[in-house]
Amino acid sequence: MKKNIRFALLATALAFPTTMIEAKTVKGIVTDEQGNPLSGVVIEVPSELGYFTTNTEGIFDLNINNDVRILTLRYRGYKDTKVKVSEDGNVKIVMKSDQSLSDEMIDVALNRKERRETYTGAVSTVKSDVISRTPSIGSDVTLEGHLAGVTQMQNSGVAPDDGTAYYIRGFNSYTGNAILVVLDGVPSPTLSINSLDPGSIESITILKDAAAKALYGPVGAQGVILVNTKKGISGKNQINGNANFSLTSPTYQLSTRDSYSYATLRNQALIANGLPKAFNDNELQSYQDGTGTDNRWTDILLNHPVVVQNYNANIKGGNNRVQFFVHGGYIHQGSIYKTNFDSDKYDPTNSYQRFSLVSNVDVNVFKFLKAFISTNLRYSNNNQSAESVSSIYNEIIRQPATLIGPTTSDGKVLTNEYFGNPAFGQINRTGQYTYRTTNINANFGLDLDMSFITQGLSTRGLIGYQSNYYDVFKKNRTYARYTYDNTGNLVIMGSSIDSPISIAKYTSTFYFMNIQAFIDYKRTFGIHSVEATAGYLAEDRISDGTSRNWSLPMNRISWNLHAKYGLLDRYFIQYDFNHSGSEQLKKGNRFHSSNTISGAWVISKELFMQKVNWLNMLKLRSSYGNLTYDNFYSIGRFLYLDDIRNEQGAGVINSLYTAALIKEYQRGNANLHWERSKQLNIGVDFTLFNALSVSLDYWNNQQTDMIVRSEIVPELLGVSNSYLPYQNIGKMNNKGIDLNINYLIKKGKNLIINFNANLGYNRNKVQNIDELDLSADNYAYPYRRTGFCRGQSFGYEIDYSNGNGFFNSKSEIINSGLTYSGTAPRVGDFIYKDQNGDKVIDERDYVPLASTKAVPSVAYGFGTDVTYKDFDLHIFFQGIGDYARVYSGLGIYENQSQGVYNTHHEHAWTAERYAAGESITYPTLTTTTSSNLVSNSFFTSRSDFLRLKNLTFGYSLPHSLVKKLHLEKIRVYFSGENLFTTTKLKFKNIDPETGTVGLPINKIYNFGLNINI
Repeated sequence: MKKNIRFALLATALAFPTTMIEAKTVKGIVTDEQGNPLSGVVIEVPSELGYFTTNTEGIFDLNINNDVRILTLRYRGYKDTKVKVSEDGNVKIVMKSDQSLSDEMIDVALNRKERRETYTGAVSTVKSDVISRTPSIGSDVTLEGHLAGVTQMQNSGVAPDDGTAYYIRGFNSYTGNAILVVLDGVPSPTLSINSLDPGSIESITILKDAAAKALYGPVGAQGVILVNTKKGISGKNQINGNANFSLTSPTYQLSTRDSYSYATLRNQALIANGLPKAFNDNELQSYQDGTGTDNRWTDILLNHPVVVQNYNANIKGGNNRVQFFVHGGYIHQGSIYKTNFDSDKYDPTNSYQRFSLVSNVDVNVFKFLKAFISTNLRYSNNNQSAESVSSIYNEIIRQPATLIGPTTSDGKVLTNEYFGNPAFGQINRTGQYTYRTTNINANFGLDLDMSFITQGLSTRGLIGYQSNYYDVFKKNRTYARYTYDNTGNLVIMGSSIDSPISIAKYTSTFYFMNIQAFIDYKRTFGIHSVEATAGYLAEDRISDGTSRNWSLPMNRISWNLHAKYGLLDRYFIQYDFNHSGSEQLKKGNRFHSSNTISGAWVISKELFMQKVNWLNMLKLRSSYGNLTYDNFYSIGRFLYLDDIRNEQGAGVINSLYTAALIKEYQRGNANLHWERSKQLNIGVDFTLFNALSVSLDYWNNQQTDMIVRSEIVPELLGVSNSYLPYQNIGKMNNKGIDLNINYLIKKGKNLIINFNANLGYNRNKVQNIDELDLSADNYAYPYRRTGFCRGQSFGYEIDYSNGNGFFNSKSEIINSGLTYSGTAPRVGDFIYKDQNGDKVIDERDYVPLASTKAVPSVAYGFGTDVTYKDFDLHIFFQGIGDYARVYSGLGIYENQSQGVYNTHHEHAWTAERYAAGESITYPTLTTTTSSNLVSNSFFTSRSDFLRLKNLTFGYSLPHSLVKKLHLEKIRVYFSGENLFTTTKLKFKNIDPETGTVGLPINKIYNFGLNINI
């Protein structure tokens, strides 16, 4: 026993000094590139269980195993650094700042910035180089296809109506699509991004998930767009000037059909309706041999191309005390119509002008206090004739080539009895309409560094102001129209006369005030990092409009709390809280809170990942939040109150009263409360080989308590659904994925290739809106909204069982045994499927028409940028998918006006064509109504498209030459927009993005010069 004890003691004694020999001391200091010590740098030692940090002077003193050869240092905002341990154990380490894509600073809620690598939310961002690359009139058009999770649909190609409709992750409420726009930190409720000069914008960021947008409360629940303009810098003043000249023409246009083709189709439609021909054989012959009237109105009245001029210049600079940025821009878009007016008292020339001025000044008042003031001014002047631009365009499409005109040799306007107000007269003789807008956005803020109390503490405040002033000046007149009678004499039409000009003027104003106050705390304690923000926001808006309730002030207030904790610069957890109040609801329901929790794990910073050299960054993140929404102004205000009005009633009894009647217009609901949304997001970001960056998100938004009217109403109540109160009974689900890919290739010093692509997919389903179940009435589909996506269209399904889907004879109509509600079918009309088997074709046989919806399910974009020496090339494609519309009206139905025919009407059903076995692609033509011209599967078409959105080629003059001119850079460029489109739309001459033959989107050819001083 004693021998065993002695042996144990001896072994312990021998082992202890051996352990001491295996340890060593390593000392050192860590600084940045300027030699400033870095406090709290995390030092990781292989095989050690703990972590070490530098002290306030950047010094560390470690006692580690003797076999350790490498130390890994990590610090927020700096590149990870590996150092070898020297023999003497003393090291000096310089850490380099990390400017990589994964660690860029991004704009986030409440005018803050965060590192992308540590951010827990989901955002999409475009920078100024992308925005300014496409020299468009407005900013939002340049964004199409660039933002994953954002669907944009352009309205037209004519300013100021050429903006786009935004949908962030689809439709998120049945009441509307209210996206919050924030300009330089201030919510701007009426701001159109398209009104901003692209050259003044530094970045546009889309906040998509609950973690990103929660701090904006109910107004941000459907998505937030952060727009930040450029700021000044310390150092030499930089001056930039840009001049751009553009030529535009329609991507698609339904041009005027030649007289012979039109007259032939018109006669065909009249004969099918049992009516006499409109054009006799002699007239047809004159049209065919070119001696008859053949006015191609789209050529006569439309300017092709339209000229657009775009000029802007800016200067930025400053010193350590003051930094400034000033930008000025001017845009002029010429008329799309050719004018020939007969008076010097008005000018109906269609044109659009916009002047813009942006000024941002930042001042370091003293050591602890900073101030800034931002001003964004836009003035626009839109001039046109007294008739709207769109109605004139549609009238041009309606007018056949057989219509005489436009004037006699002495300027009298010609027309006929079918076109009482011809397009030429609308353009040149109705007067002038001038619409001027003045928009002001101004912010003033202070930022106080309170580190004299404790390090990392600060407070800031901001006052934001927005005003919109609308000034309309209108000169109206009537004008004389002439035609030729049966004897060939020129006669005045009806009682039309050239009247004196009447003048009307009216104005409208909108004001918005926003006040923000925040306390911020941000600090790092060794391996721990904390940040917190507590804030208060209040806003007041008022409009002087005369509409019911809208001239009353609208007020909101909210309190916010943001807290975030980080460990080892790799584990992050975040909590966001918002408590908001809204006057939209009754007292007791006006305030509600929303909560969001989110987190991120930067896996690539784990020790077990250090040997994976090809993986530069890998991060998992997730968020879940309960958000609220009250922006249902599209329905009305004060929905909790009964709407009682004084107004003259309608109907036999009410007509007996000459005085105003008290009328209950709509019942209120005192129990109305906030719409709610539970939003989940799971995302992964990674970078491979310092070249390939990928961001992928899955999201799921569950909307509940949506405000809708119940359709389940007893008939005994005796009132229509429109009188019933709104209730919180709607449910809807949205889910999908967002994908963003970027791949960078560098070949030597001269060649850089960057490929980028993004994809957004959303799937929408209406789960409940208290819709009436129609199954008891033998409906094939008893629900028309519940269970389907928002915007699902219904209609008849064509029955092709006979081979072509048309009734090819009267006997076939009789033998079918079908009775059509409304207009009875003719020979050559569609055969519809009797879905419920009752032998009656009516709305009970409606079926969901494939892929029709309010918002496309798929939106994507991809492109490449190539820079070689002084040359640069940019190519970008944009598209949408899984989307269909039911088409109708002008350019689709042949019965519009006196017949408007498109290419799909050329092979309409006729007995001769059927007997000859020729191809038939359209039912029998008509001049009035028919059983064909209703919602059905034939008029439903996929509207997917892929468009070459932008192609830019530029050349920068050699630097040696530019220097001789005392300039920094001269670049000339050519670019084209909307140059090519491929689509699944089966109807020709219609742009798949707008879905109409109205004002089209334009192809644009740009020539530009950019100079930097």
